Amino acid sequence: MQTPGSPLVAAFFAVVGVTMLVLTVIHVQDEVRLAREGEEAPGVVVKRWSERKDRYADVDFTTSAGKRVRVSLNESNWDGMPKVDEKVRVRYARSDPKGSAIGTERGMLTAYGIPVFTVLFAGFCMLFVYPWLVRGWAAWKRHRS
Repeated sequence: MQTPGSPLVAAFFAVVGVTMLVLTVIHVQDEVRLAREGEEAPGVVVKRWSERKDRYADVDFTTSAGKRVRVSLNESNWDGMPKVDEKVRVRYARSDPKGSAIGTERGMLTAYGIPVFTVLFAGFCMLFVYPWLVRGWAAWKRHRS
């Protein structure tokens, strides 16, 4: 069986594919944590800023435990970027309010599209790896016989 490309290309796609799967697992774990222990709180936008092409809003909110928290949320957290002094809703995990906070108005693409896309992309990467896995398995079996 002839396999296209070099083993180096297959290794590259294997690393990319596995990395995408790991990132997907991390993203899904964060979503599950927010679904299980997440709480919502009202917040207010105190500052808007940009870094390169990304836009952010700094939001102050108070947790149910009474702790004031300020987070920088990417524009993907909202359908439209909120203005300074605008009231927004924030969802956060009780165990890590600053590290887990998200805007509640973010689109479905952010929550569910990212995992679907990354799994599809990882599967595409594995298409390049599969011929090398089969070839390597066959060679190992021949060697063992």
